[in-house]
Amino acid sequence: MADLPSNAVLNGETLYLRRVKAVDWMEAARLSRRSAEFMHHFGPPPPESAYSRKAFRTGVRDRKQAWESGLAYSFHIFRHDTNALLGFANLHHIDRDASSAMLGFAIGVDHARQGIAYQAGNILLDLAFNKLGLKEDGVAPNMLRVGEELKDARRFGLLQQEWRRSTGSARPLTTS
Repeated sequence: MADLPSNAVLNGETLYLRRVKAVDWMEAARLSRRSAEFMHHFGPPPPESAYSRKAFRTGVRDRKQAWESGLAYSFHIFRHDTNALLGFANLHHIDRDASSAMLGFAIGVDHARQGIAYQAGNILLDLAFNKLGLKEDGVAPNMLRVGEELKDARRFGLLQQEWRRSTGSARPLTTS
């Protein structure tokens, strides 16, 4: 069961996160294509077919099912002032028994190194700690494929109290 309504918008200081929607296809495909070379450090570039409307709609459907089951929340990141699409963020591999999840980001090349992942990460940490009550950490062996090689995903543990102390955030999650 989802803990977050499908129409939720998570607000940060200069950006907001909203669920990935089929209407985002063209802008998302453009951003992904433009950023493919930049992103090659994190994995192989997707095939051209991955940018098709059909592939995007399939991804939206799969993400919707994960959202509704409470297993993952996938968002596009937008700038408040321009509504420009900046990237993608998700809270995934949600394990309520272990009280843990993983965060993932992909920021477009034109928006990299501007603190967007940091701000989106804080929004997702706010969701994880204040709405979902998660707190665990660890290492996921062979979780990431980079080229032909499997690599471990480092999972950083952060207690809610530590996060609040480091950010001064005691505010509740704000949605609109």
